[in-house]
Amino acid sequence: MFGGWAMAVVAVFAIALGARTVIGETRVYLATGNTGAARIVEVAEGRADIGLATQSQKAFLLDCGQTLTAQISPAVLALTPEQRGLLAPTCRSIAQRAIAASPTNAFAYVIQAIAAASMGDDEQYNQSLQLSYLTGLNEEWIAEWRLLLVQRQGDRTSADLANYHDDDIRLMIRSFRGISTIAAYFVSNDAFRDRVTALLDSLSPADQSRFLSYVRRQIG
Repeated sequence: MFGGWAMAVVAVFAIALGARTVIGETRVYLATGNTGAARIVEVAEGRADIGLATQSQKAFLLDCGQTLTAQISPAVLALTPEQRGLLAPTCRSIAQRAIAASPTNAFAYVIQAIAAASMGDDEQYNQSLQLSYLTGLNEEWIAEWRLLLVQRQGDRTSADLANYHDDDIRLMIRSFRGISTIAAYFVSNDAFRDRVTALLDSLSPADQSRFLSYVRRQIG
């Protein structure tokens, strides 16, 4: 008798949890904004939710990354000043929810770092950046986001993270996708060129030769 009652309670709980999940995921698709900035505002105003699914969370994280690194884009400028003020805090909240669901989500830590930098929180920026390095050391596509962030933030990045930054540069040089980005920075940025030059000796002759061929393409 007790066993049957307990199973009934579990079943009701499971149905309620399932309904809550479906409702939460449905609210993801209620995001009607046709730009990342607009969708972030909808989350901030409670008209949409990032959901529980990994893919829906990743989609909103990408919205945040693209929006916060392009603050003068037409999509951002189309918002009211009040809505623009919601972007960074909302993206930090989105990242925190993704991290709570998956503490090894290296991309979520990058977005948290971008949001913290946008809000002038240097301590959280560096902490989040370090956690992204630690949880996603060999993820090249995330290394691209980190490299762009560090290049933009300059001296705000802690010197303690320099070795991680160098590891990202090496990883991108060895990759098929990231090497073009490194070559472009190498040609256009004197300080970055000096940094990469110092790292070349730690790469294999084949990687060095391949990288220099990409540099020659950038020069034209």
